Amino acid sequence: MQKLIMATLLILLVISTSFAQQDEYTRKSITFLDAVILASSSSRDMSTRQVDYTASGVKRMVQLERFDYNPIPSNSRLMSDFSYQVRKSSDLSMDALAGILNKTFVAEIVKIMDENAENRASMLVDETARMSFVATKAKDLGITAENLEKVFNSGYIYLPFINGFSESTQAEKVEDVMWYESQVSISGGILWFKIDYDDGHTSIRPLLERATSSTGFAKKKNAKDAEWSAFTMAADNYARNLEVATKDIEDFKLKTQVMEVAGAHIGFNMGRKEGVHVDDRFLLGETMMDSDGQLSFKKDGFARVKSVGNNRDNPGAMSYGYGVIVGDWAPGMSLIEYPTLPLDIYGMLGLIPLSTDETGFDLSSQFALGVEMAYNLSQIVNSSHWYLTGGAALGNAQRDDGAETLYGGITYADISVMKRFQWRRLDAYAKGGIAYMGLFLTDERYVEYNDRTYTYDSETYGAVLGGGVNLTLNIDWAVGLRYNYYLGESDTWTVKDDEDTEYDDMTFNTNHTGGAIMFQLIFSPKALGFDPLAALGNLSE
Repeated sequence: MQKLIMATLLILLVISTSFAQQDEYTRKSITFLDAVILASSSSRDMSTRQVDYTASGVKRMVQLERFDYNPIPSNSRLMSDFSYQVRKSSDLSMDALAGILNKTFVAEIVKIMDENAENRASMLVDETARMSFVATKAKDLGITAENLEKVFNSGYIYLPFINGFSESTQAEKVEDVMWYESQVSISGGILWFKIDYDDGHTSIRPLLERATSSTGFAKKKNAKDAEWSAFTMAADNYARNLEVATKDIEDFKLKTQVMEVAGAHIGFNMGRKEGVHVDDRFLLGETMMDSDGQLSFKKDGFARVKSVGNNRDNPGAMSYGYGVIVGDWAPGMSLIEYPTLPLDIYGMLGLIPLSTDETGFDLSSQFALGVEMAYNLSQIVNSSHWYLTGGAALGNAQRDDGAETLYGGITYADISVMKRFQWRRLDAYAKGGIAYMGLFLTDERYVEYNDRTYTYDSETYGAVLGGGVNLTLNIDWAVGLRYNYYLGESDTWTVKDDEDTEYDDMTFNTNHTGGAIMFQLIFSPKALGFDPLAALGNLSE
């Protein structure tokens, strides 16, 4: 019986050890082609400056701290052969690119890896002879011996590519000033390959592909400024999407064990060395085996990072997090990264303030829809839940003098700094910033006399203070209620006809001071088609 108990304990120990190893991230070595492949005729219309900017952005965002990297220079024979095959290929799909990579770069590397492995396995060469072999092969490929040595130890290869690009610019003259509006779109992605070693032979298999697209906008007085601003907006957002897509690959997600649990707070042994950041999300749970012997991860809530340990200088330094959705947590549970973009999107529905002090008139708004982007600043200030927000709300508006009613719309926009305070599923926040308030009313009473419709416009700038409370539904979604207090007033209106020609000015009090209460739905995305805050800056006159 004692032997049976000991055997059972041994089996459980082996199983638990294998589970722990599976839920521990091991540092990956990555080989990459140091260029962005232009995989379509439209992408080859990009200027050298645009290609270099995109390549630099992708490299900066995709080359994460959790990896060791080995670049293959763009002027090497490996890269030249690959680029030549791409240029002459009529099929530039992702599958076709994978095939070309296997025929050129991959086939050559596999051949050298196998030759090197065979020599070492049969002990036909000593270390000096082996290094001579490596140096000779590296020189033939146009790379360094150090490059080739790192390739031997790599586990993965990635290839960034662009297979779609377009740009357009339109000119418009407004009040004797020429404005240029540009739009740029980029599409492409990354191909990932895994290097497998089996019984002395090397093979490289396609692992997966990650694709994305991005658009940029800009409105400037100079055409070249508009084109470049639109392009950089698209390229930066494109690279940011690929960063999250890379983190979301199962082989590359950060995984570790929970070392400490104190209520809703946890400690774990990852930090700056792996690229952990304040406010990053991590799922907690356990790897379970079902009756068929299949392993699966059973989620039990999630936490966000509060402080990051400097394990570059101190290998024992730990990071700490706080639970948002808290389960039955205990030391030894698995912690798995859940990557998203460092921003939240707010959709809003409610009321915004509008009134007048004019006797005999009623000026009001009955409903409004809004959207807000909250950009996480926590990595910059090294403190959790600090955000820069940019948002806008559109509502209806009407002016009633007892005899006639004019209808129109109202626009509120603000840029603010926000601080959130989290307690498990609940969080409260406070914000403050500057606000723009615009209003238009349409008067069609004169159409029968002079075939004109007149629009009354009023705008002003002021301040906004606000707060709210949210309830987290899951790791992606939350709901809440907000209250903003706006400060702003205007007495000047501009009257224009339906050809946008300024007709007259008039004086009429418009009061935007007051409270706005709105229901909100909050989402944390993994990718965006464009960067709304950059678009707001690029399109603002």
